[in-house]
Amino acid sequence: FCKPCLLALEQAAGNPQVPCPTCREPVIDVQNLGESISLKDMLSNYFPDHLKKCERLTVLKRKRLWIQFVHSRENLMNYKATRDKKIDEILAIRKLLEDNIMAFQAIEQECAKELDRAKVIKHQLDTDAKMPASLSEKQIYLQVGETL
Repeated sequence: FCKPCLLALEQAAGNPQVPCPTCREPVIDVQNLGESISLKDMLSNYFPDHLKKCERLTVLKRKRLWIQFVHSRENLMNYKATRDKKIDEILAIRKLLEDNIMAFQAIEQECAKELDRAKVIKHQLDTDAKMPASLSEKQIYLQVGETL
């Protein structure tokens, strides 16, 4: 704070003392301020212990933030690795499921063909019941196989 700013604050508040801008607890007398000093200079001149405490807290906060950053980065890397493994597992399961579906469809088609053959044979047997009994089942099956 420069001297004119502090004087303006003093006049606005009607108070000859200005609180510390960071903690608001201790106060300084406006008349004792020199010409245009910075906030850090003001704090070091009038509140040296407070400034040291603030710097220590700032360093501690910076260290905590760095530690949190490192841990979050490690957690992110672990998450990505786990996610990639899970994606690979899901893709493998999906491929296996698609293979099983294709095999099931092939079996289903074969069963449908066999069912159609059985229906034709049954129909042939029903119509052949009216025919003489000289035809054997083997001959009927051969006749049906030729029609398919």
